[in-house]
Amino acid sequence: MHCVELAKLASIVALHGPDIARHPARSSVMPLQPIALDPLPGATTPLADYWIKARIQFDLWNRVLARHAEAEKSGGIAALGGWWKRHRVVLEEILVGEILCRVLGTLANLTDRIRGHDEWAPVAQTVFLTHMDVSNRVHRTILHRGGQPIRDAVCLNRLRAAVDRWSDTLIGQLLGGVAGGVPESDFQFACDGRRASGFAEDRRSWGLGPVRRTASQLLSASMDQTLRHRTTARPALPASNAALASSVIRMVGAHWFDGWGVPRQERLARIAAAAGTRSDDPSDPVSTNDTAAESQGDLDTWPPHLITPIDDATIRFLESMGSELEAESDRWFLG
Repeated sequence: MHCVELAKLASIVALHGPDIARHPARSSVMPLQPIALDPLPGATTPLADYWIKARIQFDLWNRVLARHAEAEKSGGIAALGGWWKRHRVVLEEILVGEILCRVLGTLANLTDRIRGHDEWAPVAQTVFLTHMDVSNRVHRTILHRGGQPIRDAVCLNRLRAAVDRWSDTLIGQLLGGVAGGVPESDFQFACDGRRASGFAEDRRSWGLGPVRRTASQLLSASMDQTLRHRTTARPALPASNAALASSVIRMVGAHWFDGWGVPRQERLARIAAAAGTRSDDPSDPVSTNDTAAESQGDLDTWPPHLITPIDDATIRFLESMGSELEAESDRWFLG
């Protein structure tokens, strides 16, 4: 998996962020069955799995940066030049990975504030601080530029600037979708809080429904084009990127995605989750009877048969149609 796919995953999380914060995955704190690739014995929760996969990725990155320090100590320009030629793509992945890390930190902070507990935020904060430490080492490496071609330094600096801007854009998109606004402290994971706050104001002007989804898809397409233009086509650590993406999907809730990883529409995701649990409890956050989280304006734009209880056959039909529409939409807007 290319690191740009992690940024696209961040855009999906930002689009659904307010709904995920209100209705986080029930399995986030429930144990997963152990698998052969798990580094620790026994079952882990999706939240712990995210921390584990992030730590594995940090360890791989630090090994690469340690080789740079060894090349510097050797004093050979040829050794440093060879390191840059082999490992520049790793530096790109470290920088681009900031986008998902910052968006997840914002989501975790929002989720815990809405639900009144400290469950997601401490883990996300730990991952964020560790990632920032690695990123700062990359920044210093670019700045000192020992054995690095000037062209590589310029390209990496442009990538860093693009990552900062897109991180703030997605954080603004996420927090701009929260009804009633958010406190300034929620922008703590942004590169520039004022810029992210401005993007949040723009997001509120999108409203609900097709305008919001279309604007989000266009933003994602623009981000994808920018980042792919500034990164190497061949990924350095595809397995590590895929493992991290899988842990994030399980953490935020797999019901937001279909079997192909295509994001579902918010209402279809809730219907699918409710169909799987068969819960009729009004307090259940994904129950078919729960409409408290929906704004009246959004409900008025939907036909009555999508608001009233529906049978299993209709649910299956809506799921299949939703997947096809989302897939077609992604092919059209995202290529």
